[in-house]
Amino acid sequence: MPNEKSVENRAIVAVTTYLEAQGYVVENVSKNKKGNPKYHGLDLVARKPGEEITIEVKGTTKEWGIPDPYGTEFHTETLALIADFLYVAYLPIDGPSYLYVIPREAIKPEHLEKKTGYRIKKRFKNQKTLEPYRRPLPYSPPATE
Repeated sequence: MPNEKSVENRAIVAVTTYLEAQGYVVENVSKNKKGNPKYHGLDLVARKPGEEITIEVKGTTKEWGIPDPYGTEFHTETLALIADFLYVAYLPIDGPSYLYVIPREAIKPEHLEKKTGYRIKKRFKNQKTLEPYRRPLPYSPPATE
């Protein structure tokens, strides 16, 4: 079973590939968070002429799973996602991969449970809620140990 960090790294590669295929120029800012507060709560910034979107990426091998976000990925006062979108890459060991493109507005405060960070509750992590955000992910980076 791949560790959580390798799944996260594969997810960033898969999402970057997906966005580039959509015509975006993608900047991975996941490593710049400490050095630049502008990027706190973000993994990717995707740009097209006249458009810029910010993305938090989560990777999982569990169907309908969403790894717990960090508290820094949500605004403390409003509990709104900092990024414009939460992209969840479902990357199973075998079988098809999927990408859930979830806009900030879809994650309501009642979908969150306060921990050290926030947890997206089980009632949001199901087929009925997530199906509208599901996209085929033609590229699935190989699993690494």
